[in-house]
Amino acid sequence: MKINKIEIKPYKIKLKNTFINSRTEYSFKEGFIIELSIDGIVGYGEIVFLDGFVSCNKQEIYWKVEELRALLIDNLSYTKNDLFDLFKVFLSEIPPMHFGFDVALLDVLSKKKSISLAQYLNPESAMKSVKLSTVYLGAKTLNNKSVKVKLLCKNVKDDIDFLNDIFNQYPTDTLFRLDANKGYILSDALVMCDFLKNKNIDYLEEPLIDMSEKNLKKIKESFKIKIAIDETVLDHQDKTTIFIKSGLIDVVVLKASLYGGVKKILQLNRLINQHNVDLIFSSSLENYIGTMSIINIISALNLNSHHGVNNQLFFNFPENNLFNEKSEFVDIGSIKGIGVDSYGP
Repeated sequence: MKINKIEIKPYKIKLKNTFINSRTEYSFKEGFIIELSIDGIVGYGEIVFLDGFVSCNKQEIYWKVEELRALLIDNLSYTKNDLFDLFKVFLSEIPPMHFGFDVALLDVLSKKKSISLAQYLNPESAMKSVKLSTVYLGAKTLNNKSVKVKLLCKNVKDDIDFLNDIFNQYPTDTLFRLDANKGYILSDALVMCDFLKNKNIDYLEEPLIDMSEKNLKKIKESFKIKIAIDETVLDHQDKTTIFIKSGLIDVVVLKASLYGGVKKILQLNRLINQHNVDLIFSSSLENYIGTMSIINIISALNLNSHHGVNNQLFFNFPENNLFNEKSEFVDIGSIKGIGVDSYGP
């Protein structure tokens, strides 16, 4: 394979509404779109640039691209393994960039075969559709069966009142995912778990300020509620492995585009499967290209849960005709590559 061109294009998108997570609030989202041309086929990827989660600056990304150009655009032929290995060596210290370039290469490889990226990774049993969850953004507007609610964690009694109001807005079969963003001391987390014990809860995410083994054991000994980790996966990967192997957590919520290369994601999935832990993918406010990248990986991994990757909730993607903010699933049975033929500003 010969590299024809490597380009990155910066973008900035205004969110429909300000979005607040555990680290900051966002009114705009910035990032880069990768265009990797190999043997005349263009593959797309996205480099997510998310304040509070990404430590590198934009100039470092431009420098890395220049290094790659100097190495690759020289009319030499490369195997796919050459390129994946090169991306790992040069980009592993910038995980969002490693993810984006891996996806762009996989997009080229799957387009060459006229199949989806999901089918390329899993030719035998990639799913044709991926289930989507939704996020509670201040008022019930959608009837999705899986709803994520972010808790304020300033006063546990106020959070209980807040949840009671939300639960009353939805049908009784709605499954709720609650994100405490490491907001509670242990005693407040136990109060919340006691309130939730008879509610239709999928899991409680990052409930403790001190996410220690000792504190998690106290929750697990007292309640059957499932515990999920999210920020811990990015910040403390060794600790994540301990939690998975110990049985202290039930769900790993993964911001894939911030985690690193695709092979690293596949390795995490294998570890999770060995210990009967569920893997749920979550949004890093990706553009359409990043969103479709993650949807394909979910499909390849045969993850039949609802996943929080419907970024139509936050942006309007004019190029998208596969799903909207009300969609409960996205059908990728007929796409090629990640499902993006061209990209414009």
